[in-house]
Amino acid sequence: MLKTAILKKNPELNIENYQIINIAATNATITGKIPKYQGEVEVNFITEKRINLKTISHLTLPAPISITKNEKYFALNEKVIKASEFSNKPLALGYQIQYFDSINNEITNHNQRAGEFYVVITANEGDQVWKDKTQKIKLNLNFKLINEINGQINKIVFDNNENIYLAGSDGNIYRCLANESNFTIMPGTIDGRNRGKNGHQIYSLTTDSKGNIYAGSGWGDIYKRKVSENEFKIIRYGNGGGAVTALTIDESTNDIIFAKLHYIAKIPNNDTVNAPISQQSGPLPGGNTMIIGLKANKKGNIYAAVTWPVWEHGIWDYTYLGHQSEVLKITFSKHFNTTTKQIYNINYHSIGSLDSDTKLKDFIIDENDNFYVSTENGSVYHYDKENSEFKLLTIVDGQAITMAHTQNNNIYIATTKPLIPVINGYIYKYFINEKKAIEINWPHETITSIVTDKSGNLYITTDNGKIYLT
Repeated sequence: MLKTAILKKNPELNIENYQIINIAATNATITGKIPKYQGEVEVNFITEKRINLKTISHLTLPAPISITKNEKYFALNEKVIKASEFSNKPLALGYQIQYFDSINNEITNHNQRAGEFYVVITANEGDQVWKDKTQKIKLNLNFKLINEINGQINKIVFDNNENIYLAGSDGNIYRCLANESNFTIMPGTIDGRNRGKNGHQIYSLTTDSKGNIYAGSGWGDIYKRKVSENEFKIIRYGNGGGAVTALTIDESTNDIIFAKLHYIAKIPNNDTVNAPISQQSGPLPGGNTMIIGLKANKKGNIYAAVTWPVWEHGIWDYTYLGHQSEVLKITFSKHFNTTTKQIYNINYHSIGSLDSDTKLKDFIIDENDNFYVSTENGSVYHYDKENSEFKLLTIVDGQAITMAHTQNNNIYIATTKPLIPVINGYIYKYFINEKKAIEINWPHETITSIVTDKSGNLYITTDNGKIYLT
């Protein structure tokens, strides 16, 4: 049965405006508002010529689309309607385009993020070519390569003005000013001493609330770049005493807290070079510990994430001795260490531990003081404060090497999968409320660090010196 029919006696009257009682091949029995048209009437049937948008299952865009920083999804409208499906039959003005994420949340007015998303197009009711709306059609926003440097990028941070700093394996720190894309080498982090390749590397990078930047090297050096200056200056010579594996600032005292392989120390945050260590811990639990992270929460409490490697083939290879991985709360009070028989003035106690076969890779605290740890086997744990224990949040494919949290407390998780002859990288976004991890489409380069800026944009660094915006 054809949908549209026109009354022969008055073509301006559409049979759709009346209640159809019966319809046959050439006439219809209808009732309407005009009495003289009630009863059986002769009609002309019109074939529906408009195309239903539901017939479109995919969109062929002229070129791949990449994200634009701080642009909303609706800014993609002009690119979407240029799909070849509409090239000869353009949509009439008044169409509507909506965007959705992988878990069916509408994101039309959200900032663009790299990865898969879904689009629904609804035709204007007056469109003479198209009608109805499409099903959800999957599209992809590509990561945007911002720039690249020589060597591996070990760490990335932002200062208070959204300037980007990269820690390079060549011993340099690179800076890119906000809203620019060119990176320049910051002077001061290599002072001419011959440390060797590993000694030159910048392993740790952090900021304080004032916007100062701090860096720790493989040689054990600590550098500081003050907001008022344009270069890094060395404030502590390491003299080869082990890499500075983590750095944070005690905002209550403004002191610098740093970690080496087996202990934590505190030094005054001033311009004095090689100021004496004011407080120091003894060897952490288990002997040969590896401190993989130091974090300070909003209350000023300091926490350390530790794991237990063994010495093998001349390097620390993170293989277990059978100890548990733990997150320790650091306190600054004198205590007597029964193993070394010495008095130290940095103490610690475990707030929670993981199974002995679980190796920590990263540790973050979000803006609501939630704790998360990631592990070598792909498990990610959330700290349950009420029960003082870590609970499994999700398991992703590969080694969960690093994490970053979003503005709405969801989590990005970067993993690696050791393959022959390369290591591939993967990125997941874990939705806290939905308890679901979604893989983000990524070119599988090996990831070294991820971080989000104040707007929630995700930045990714790789082992081949590239930095991407998502």
